[in-house]
Amino acid sequence: MGVNLNIAGNLERLRKQREITQEDLANFIGISFQAVSKWERGDGYPDITILPVLANFFDVSLDELVGMNEIKNQAKFEEIKAQCNKLTSEGKIKESITLLRKTLKVFPNNYWLLAELACFLDGHGETDEEKQKNWEESIKISERIIEFCPDPVIRSNVQSNMCFSLFRKGDKRKAIELAEKLPNIYKTREFTLNRFLERDRQIEECQIAIQKLTWGLWWQLSLLAARYKSSPFDEGEHYTAEQSIKIYQKAIEVYKLVYEEEDYYFSHCRLEQSYEGIAKAYFKLGNNNKIIANLEKAAEHAIA
Repeated sequence: MGVNLNIAGNLERLRKQREITQEDLANFIGISFQAVSKWERGDGYPDITILPVLANFFDVSLDELVGMNEIKNQAKFEEIKAQCNKLTSEGKIKESITLLRKTLKVFPNNYWLLAELACFLDGHGETDEEKQKNWEESIKISERIIEFCPDPVIRSNVQSNMCFSLFRKGDKRKAIELAEKLPNIYKTREFTLNRFLERDRQIEECQIAIQKLTWGLWWQLSLLAARYKSSPFDEGEHYTAEQSIKIYQKAIEVYKLVYEEEDYYFSHCRLEQSYEGIAKAYFKLGNNNKIIANLEKAAEHAIA
């Protein structure tokens, strides 16, 4: 990771805290006004012999002046972020929540950490009481992020996740209202940004987008598959149990197509749900052998 000193930003901040101009600072330490202006624009750094003079003038340490504390914090944050992503990919949600809570004590206003915590809390818990408590906490954190976070990407992601939290709490009307304010799929980052990137980053971003689209397509197919008739007398435009099975199988094939090496990680839980859905449909058809076969596949993904 490259080291990016923040002398420019810190120098301007410290000068304004003292309520002095660039010319005042230049006169105090015996340099030209143009030099101070250049440093604050980030077009160059003070000579190493000037740094102690600036630090003494503003009564700060050299680390604070050049931004070493910020660099150390960013490095620590990136390390924790990598740990969290690893735990998530392995399906260790409880461990991820513990890590996020611990880290937020150090970085209480980091909106990425808050957004991750809100996401993991949503629907997690070993008892109904714990799930309800986590849902409520998830919504409170999400509301805080939506109101105060300056990053539009984080806000949009949290807004989407909050819709599910509201729905699970039984507030379907508010969930729909919030969801309708989200951008449509063709106006998203993935459909816009990737066309303009250079080769290496474009490849990386396209791979990430494909992972997200795979989940999205699986989700839409699963929603359709669940709309099958529970009896011949059901009213409305529903699929038959046989049609439902075919749709669930297509959802499974989507993952098999993208993950050729079957490195599903967290997505094992989605495949588990698909096989459970197929088993339920076969239950309506009274096919015991197929029920058992698909429940066994669901169990394989549950413990993977």
